[in-house]
Amino acid sequence: MKQVVVVMLAILCLALPLSGKTHKDQFNAPCADVWAAVKATVADTNHYAVLVTDEANMALSYKIKGAVRDRSNSVNLAPKDGGCEMQTNSEYSGLLHSDADDFKTRVTDALAKVKAAPPAK
Repeated sequence: MKQVVVVMLAILCLALPLSGKTHKDQFNAPCADVWAAVKATVADTNHYAVLVTDEANMALSYKIKGAVRDRSNSVNLAPKDGGCEMQTNSEYSGLLHSDADDFKTRVTDALAKVKAAPPAK
C-alpha cells in the first residue's frame, strides 16, 4: 500500500509542473517544524482536502476546496541552507490570488503557532 502511495505522489509531482508552476519558499526553521505547519494548514477542511500524504519524504498532495473547478496542488519539503525549502506545485495563479501564495501565508501563520507552542514533554 505504501508503495502505491509513493508512486501516485511521484506521478502527481511529475504531472503538475507540466500544467502548473513550482513555487519555492525558504523558511528559517527545521523541516520538522515546517512539516508540522504544513499538516496543520491542510487540516483546515474549509480550504483543503488531503489526497495523498508521504510522511517519510515530507510530501503531500491536496485539493483546493471551493474552487470553480477542482484544483490539485502538491507540496514537498527539503532541508536547504540551514533551513527548509518548501516547493509547492500549483495549478492556479490569478488576478485576485495565487494558490501557492495563499498556502505559503497559511503555512507561515501555522509555523508561528508551532514555534510558540510549549515543547513536548
